[in-house]
Amino acid sequence: MPYPQPIEVGSTRRTLQHDLLGDSSCPQVLVRIGWPQRHHRPLPPTPRRALDDVLRHESAASS
Repeated sequence: MPYPQPIEVGSTRRTLQHDLLGDSSCPQVLVRIGWPQRHHRPLPPTPRRALDDVLRHESAASS
């Protein structure tokens, strides 16, 4: 599962670039691989914004 948010924070991006990549490249996305521990409860769903809040349809003007 990709996690782009940590890369969008400058200080986190620089830490990953320096500590994890040895300043050899710039991180683009953080990917989590693995399974949650069995004894942990599932995480609650992430709240989502309404589609109308993030998508706008505009019709093309007729000439």
